[in-house]
Amino acid sequence: MGHQSVYWQQKPDGHTEAHAVYQAPMHEQGADGLLPLPLASILASLEKQFPEANPVPAPDGPCPVFWEDGQTSVEFWWSDVHVAAELRPAGLWSGEAANRVIDVLAEYQVPLYDPQTGERFDSWLPG
Repeated sequence: MGHQSVYWQQKPDGHTEAHAVYQAPMHEQGADGLLPLPLASILASLEKQFPEANPVPAPDGPCPVFWEDGQTSVEFWWSDVHVAAELRPAGLWSGEAANRVIDVLAEYQVPLYDPQTGERFDSWLPG
């Protein structure tokens, strides 16, 4: 099992509890108050950070992408309103690969939600 992180943008007046927002995209129910993400740009930036990533066709929904370096692997998947990453093994989540994911999404002002702790790291966002 890995360590999962999820990223989304809320409307400025969106005050939905983070765990409820997390549950909605993860179960493809959608969530009120989320903004569409610039997915093409985000995915292109992730591809630059993980040039060895291998797309794996999925029968339904978005195509997961895997990246492996011999010690860790990252799986990405997404919808119009979220990007998720799971790093394996979980003990290496604080490592360099995790920081690359966090940094890419921060460039687009899309903060991290850590479902393991229930914390959303969005205090750095304006307003």
